[in-house]
Amino acid sequence: MNLRSIARSQKIEKLDLLRRLLSSQTRPKSGWITTVREALGMTTEQVARRANTTRAYVSNSERAERADEITFRRMQRMAEAINCDFVYFLVPRGEISKTIEAQAEKHARALLRKAGVHMSLEGQQLDNAQQEQEVRRLTQELIANPPRNFWSDPS
Repeated sequence: MNLRSIARSQKIEKLDLLRRLLSSQTRPKSGWITTVREALGMTTEQVARRANTTRAYVSNSERAERADEITFRRMQRMAEAINCDFVYFLVPRGEISKTIEAQAEKHARALLRKAGVHMSLEGQQLDNAQQEQEVRRLTQELIANPPRNFWSDPS
């Protein structure tokens, strides 16, 4: 395993851990700003004073967050005013290795389909068990040496 592979494995482990920790977390219906502000017992006026802005700006920020229209800059400003850190994540929907394996399998099946046309013309078709074995072999090969078009849909 080379350094690049080790670094990639470490990133996969980190993302899988993050996914397990955060996959069940969703933004509260009222939004994070409102939820934290109310948990702290702060009014919009108090947040506005701490952010050196107006109450309307705070209310608009809370509304914008609920509507998925808030900017990172504004979120950062509100987070600081309510003594929070603003962080964002991309949480993988599934294990990274499974996502890679599924994509490799798509390519493997597409390659086998193309090869199958030529093989059937020559009377050398594989039976179902042989095809599945070849899919598994090609999948592992594609994972180890992904082509440049790996993340394109195979045709």
